[in-house]
Parts: sequence; C-alpha cells; structure tokens
Amino acid sequence: MATVVMWDIDGTLLVADKGQIDLFLLVLRETGPAPATPPGLEKDGKTDRRIAQDYLAWAGRPASDIDAFMVHLDESSDEFMARYPRRLIPGVGAALQLARELGAINVLLTGNTRYRAQVKLANGGVDLSWFDWERSAFGGQETDRRKLSARIAEHFPGHSYVVVGDTDHDADAAQHVGAHFIRIPPPPTPQTTQVPQAPHSPLH
Repeated sequence: MATVVMWDIDGTLLVADKGQIDLFLLVLRETGPAPATPPGLEKDGKTDRRIAQDYLAWAGRPASDIDAFMVHLDESSDEFMARYPRRLIPGVGAALQLARELGAINVLLTGNTRYRAQVKLANGGVDLSWFDWERSAFGGQETDRRKLSARIAEHFPGHSYVVVGDTDHDADAAQHVGAHFIRIPPPPTPQTTQVPQAPHSPLH
C-alpha cells in the first residue's frame, strides 16, 4: 500500500518573514475586550482552535466566544495573507513532487482551519492539487494535534505513515499513529512577531 505523508504547514512548507503582525491578537481586539499588552503566548505547533482558546482565556473572555473568534479568524485571512505573505521553504516543491513520484499520498496535518490552510498555501505559491484535501485534517475544531493524525489514519487503514513537521506537537502526532517523523529544522534567521496597535527515507 502507498505511504501516506502528513504535512504540517507553518515552519514546514511555508515560513513567515520577520515582523509579522499577530493575527490572533488582532482578531481578539476586533471581537471584544482585550488587554493592551501583548500576551506572549506560545503558538508554535498548536491548532488554531487551541491558540484561540488560549488568547480568549488570557483576555478573561468566556469560552463561548470561541466560535465567533474562529469565524472572524477565517474572514481576516485573505487580507492578512495578502499583506503578510508566507514564503515557500526551499526544496518543498521538489519534496512534494518526489513523494508523489514514489507513489505516496500527500495530505495535510495542520493546525490551521481548512480555509486558512488554503489561503496560506495559495498565497505561498503552492499547487493545492498536490494534496488530498478530503482526507486531510485541520485544526479548526480540534485542540489536540494527535486527534488530527488519528483522523487521517482512519482514512488509510493498513498504510504506513510519515509525518513531516517542525515541532514536538508534530512528533507527538506521529507517535500517536505509529508514523515515521521527519523534523524540519528552524529557519536560519530568527522570526519575530509584531504586536498590532490597540536521514533514511521511509518512502522507499
């Protein structure tokens, strides 16, 4: 059976330039009260829904605000990505093509909502047809990335799996379904965030 390759997006397929505005803080302030100081919350490897929960809790907002927050997050993504585009990490296109040539199935295992994943990848110049979107898993409704890898595995019983990612959360998702894990190293230059105002290939 074909190997299923589960790709993370941020830090794996795409990278943000320095000086990016914090979209989650922007959405938080546009949907209700929020403290003036930035939260300094860790986002790497977390799903969009988990990050939204963390930001709402930090602002003292009710958990019931989550759905409105997620809707506004999607609605803000087109303009945000046009203003702050992501760049395709060198070699990604060749890696995706090689996986397909070797008979692998490329899917997304991403913390982004499905809509944000589409916007980010299209903005970064990625051919959306490279992925099986119907059997990918997205973080708009889940806070635990391991549930995403499990959902993908349910679509492909009996297959072997590879997870490609850049964080320990990706590694945990791989371990959860018995997948090989390929870790992408961090970019060579440090990435900063602005605060808005007010080895062996498992494919062979």
